[in-house]
Amino acid sequence: MDINLKDRITVYWDIRATSYGQMRHKHLHGREFQFWQAEMKAVLPSSDRPLKVLDVGTATGFMAIVCASLGHKVTAVDISRHMLQRARAAASEFGYSLTFLQMDAHQMDFPSGSFDVVICRNTIWTVLDPRRVYMEIFRVLKPGGCFFNCDADYGRDAFKGLGATPDEKALFAECHAYTSLLPISYVQRPEWDIATLRNLGFVHCECIRNISGRLNPHGSSKSSDSHPLFSIFTVKPACPEELEDTDYDFQLFKAHNQLFYREQRQFGNNKDTEYLILDLLMYQPEGLRPSDLSEYIFIPKQTVTRILAQLAAKGYIRQMPNPRDRRSMLLTLTPEGQKQHRREEQALEVRYAKVLSSFPSQKLSQLNQLYMEFLDAFPTT
Repeated sequence: MDINLKDRITVYWDIRATSYGQMRHKHLHGREFQFWQAEMKAVLPSSDRPLKVLDVGTATGFMAIVCASLGHKVTAVDISRHMLQRARAAASEFGYSLTFLQMDAHQMDFPSGSFDVVICRNTIWTVLDPRRVYMEIFRVLKPGGCFFNCDADYGRDAFKGLGATPDEKALFAECHAYTSLLPISYVQRPEWDIATLRNLGFVHCECIRNISGRLNPHGSSKSSDSHPLFSIFTVKPACPEELEDTDYDFQLFKAHNQLFYREQRQFGNNKDTEYLILDLLMYQPEGLRPSDLSEYIFIPKQTVTRILAQLAAKGYIRQMPNPRDRRSMLLTLTPEGQKQHRREEQALEVRYAKVLSSFPSQKLSQLNQLYMEFLDAFPTT
């Protein structure tokens, strides 16, 4: 984890605490508070006792106070000390007793299975490693517990050029600068979030792709038009049987992705995405459209376009007319691209051989047999 970037993010939100707190304080006294009360009342499971709720990235405590107003026992964490000061003051003003803790969402100091519900609002887009945060959320949830996430696909351009005063312009410029360094800014959301949550073992994922219109029924801002809020509601399985009955396929997907992720970490920079593209094109000799690549690997089109330009400059890919659609082009590997794919594949094979050498031959034989059966059963068209 990049400690310097982590500190930079913390400092930014410490500075933003005053203006952000003023905005949220108005919301606590307005229609937005009523909206989220109704939303959370509908989302949270029915219970004859107060639920133990964790608000991750609480900022100035808005969602934590919403849940407390519904009678639940709320713990709220944030990395920013100044945000938490604002949150405590707001909770005290409303007469609610909440637990506020300064804590890094990537590594939370709670025992596994501590909470009935975890909520996030406008948090994941700000973190260094969103997958790690989702893993922690899964861990601290009780079996059968639920996770509600509300966020937007702000990406790397949402805050560029914003601000009415010099101070505001400087703050938003810093926000734009640091979010440009975050991996979450370069994936397609909420598709990436849904796939990742399922990958980690969550089940029954329900997504509303645009709740901004419900929040602002009489008109929307330019920001909400360009970056609408989405919500995801999902559940940690109550027992292994539930996982097997509902999302067993995603457990296989999870194992495959974790293995691939660990391998690609060896490359660094854009090498992981470059190899993904080379691998896809290697086994699609008839070619693929750039838009197809974007959909297959959950990466925005502009990012794919940039990496394709780099691959073309290296002589690894080429374009050819699409015989089925004159308006589009197909990408294929050049002979040099095929050689590069083979070089990277050989490097992977060496590492696989090293890992597999520690397994007895009987287990390797079983693994190979099961994998071949899986491939035989998998549709080819």
